[in-house]
Amino acid sequence: MLPMAGLFALASEPAIASSALFKPLRPHLLVTRTLYSPLADGRQIVSRRTYDVKLARDSQGYRVDGLQIDSQVEAPAPLLALASIEKDRVESGLFPLRLNQNGMIVHSVAAASQSAPLQKAANASSAVVQQSNRPLSQRAIAQSFIQQLQAMPGVSLWPIDLFLLTGGTSVEQRNIRLADGSMGKVTIEITSAQSSLPSALLIVQRIITTELAGTKRTTREEWALSEPT
Repeated sequence: MLPMAGLFALASEPAIASSALFKPLRPHLLVTRTLYSPLADGRQIVSRRTYDVKLARDSQGYRVDGLQIDSQVEAPAPLLALASIEKDRVESGLFPLRLNQNGMIVHSVAAASQSAPLQKAANASSAVVQQSNRPLSQRAIAQSFIQQLQAMPGVSLWPIDLFLLTGGTSVEQRNIRLADGSMGKVTIEITSAQSSLPSALLIVQRIITTELAGTKRTTREEWALSEPT
């Protein structure tokens, strides 16, 4: 499987060129990140978190402080108990973020801060599955959910041009050599567009398609930037 660090590095590629004269259009935003994660049976888990975010100018660019204010997880019925574990997880280590003078996110503190809470959630989920009397097919779906927990960290870096509030699209493909010598491929498509919804300023979507050993997996993330009400 593709190493996590390599995938996150790919995922953080910018969708558009940076601006040398960055000034945030909104110093106070709500950022809602939605992750659509496929399960082995074709269904999906939808994890949605909303953050109250404030940008403040400093000598290095901008400091971005934020607080998670809402969390929702949609999952198939057999996974509701496990979904509640993910829903209750607070991504407290994501902030502060830093923006450079061009308005691009400089990932540093947040990049490795969420592994411990995620592992704790995955361990708790495993315990629930092991103690469950549910049919084997449902336990298999639950194990797939646990794999999602381990693969959906806050360290899945936010697009570095997220706060530029401009539109653009980029597509990148990378070939990956696996341990057995075979080749895999990762395709990352990032689309950023002004929102037509009255509740949002910008919608950024990132689709990561991983093709390994004859299998194909697509994960979609979406960020909606909006003004606080």
